[in-house]
Amino acid sequence: MLALKLKLGVSRPALSPEVELFVASTNSNLPYGRYATSSGRRAFVQRTNHKLGFRAPYIQLCVPGAWFFNSSGGDSSLGNNINWDKLSVEVGGAYATAKFNGGRAFAAADDDWYYSQPIYYSELGGSGDFLRNTTIQIRGQGNVSQVGHYLTEGSAAYTGADAASNAARCWLYDPDTVSVDPVDGTGPIANPSGGSQKFFAVPAFIVAPNPDGTLVLAGIGDSIPYGINDNTFGGQSEFGGYGWARAAVGTGNPYAYLSMACPSELALQFLTGSLSARRQKFLKMCNGAVINYGTNDYGFTGTGLVAAVQAAVMGVVDLVADKLSGASKIILCPLLCSTSSTSGNYTSKADQTVKSGWNAGENRDVINSYFASQVGTKVFALADTLTQVSDPTDNHYWLTNGTNAYGTGDGGHPRQATYTLAAANAIRPAIQAMEAAHYS
Repeated sequence: MLALKLKLGVSRPALSPEVELFVASTNSNLPYGRYATSSGRRAFVQRTNHKLGFRAPYIQLCVPGAWFFNSSGGDSSLGNNINWDKLSVEVGGAYATAKFNGGRAFAAADDDWYYSQPIYYSELGGSGDFLRNTTIQIRGQGNVSQVGHYLTEGSAAYTGADAASNAARCWLYDPDTVSVDPVDGTGPIANPSGGSQKFFAVPAFIVAPNPDGTLVLAGIGDSIPYGINDNTFGGQSEFGGYGWARAAVGTGNPYAYLSMACPSELALQFLTGSLSARRQKFLKMCNGAVINYGTNDYGFTGTGLVAAVQAAVMGVVDLVADKLSGASKIILCPLLCSTSSTSGNYTSKADQTVKSGWNAGENRDVINSYFASQVGTKVFALADTLTQVSDPTDNHYWLTNGTNAYGTGDGGHPRQATYTLAAANAIRPAIQAMEAAHYS
């Protein structure tokens, strides 16, 4: 693994440190998707929650450049700069400013990422190292130069009541008529006059040296690990995010987790270098991964070729293992369920019909059996998410409890309850086992 070298004479703050940096906290996300700003909504101010995943002598902020990814075009240029006015970090009622090339403001152009200068715990009134499980908020403010230019989405940014001490928010507002400056401070960020709320912040996350070699995870896959239809605000999502990223928090130690999952994406697309080149560069900031691909390669109507699905998913496993830092370990996830509902509400097992190719003995089972056979060779574990989200008498049907859309709302994705169950009872135990093996 080559250390990153300092680039001298760079006018933009795309700093590359001399030491190897790792993603350092929960609720870290690369820029999935983009949205056009509208009149009176071209500036943003935000605060996001994070838990530190390992002991660190100092921390830095990593701000992705002006790019984004989706399933239709892969990793793509945003088409405009994102102008950051300032960022800071907040810990326990104190804050420290983040500087980029000695200044606060910078324009994020079409670069991979931008690093801040190191921030030490002493700047926040502490002493020694930052410790695992430390709560850190990232505060940030910026804009695009004109209405219609794009912003991107990253960390979860809606949690709890407005006045709660850990309240995370992202507000869009009009910088031409409203003046706010809450970044150099602590506590919740109030709605600027006439502001509009977003559930996801413009991406910025924490990186740091990892002196103990603690496990750091990349979350890779499609809409299921991303957390489509996971609409619970609070609980695990306050500091972890959505989908399988919820597993990064819970009872015990948190895990640094970088989500680069892409709704509707095929494993075959991620394997295409031109479609995932930017995301692949961030894999060196992690030393383990949770991979959940194959659903879109196979198709909710079960038309994908088994051999092609297997080859694509295991191709991603090989690629990721090669790009991760050090002796990496990988958790794989099975295909789940694909059903329709007579009522449209998925209230019971009897209310569901399993789609072709997804029933007992059909190709979904063949694919999952193949994934299980890879454990101990290319894969550390197959997380049993399927048992957590499915009917206890037949895992080809979604879990139900008599209420509308309990286990699924569309027949192809989990809902809040089943995301919670699978993250806590399947993904997290697999991560904990992988951490134990990581140090053995």
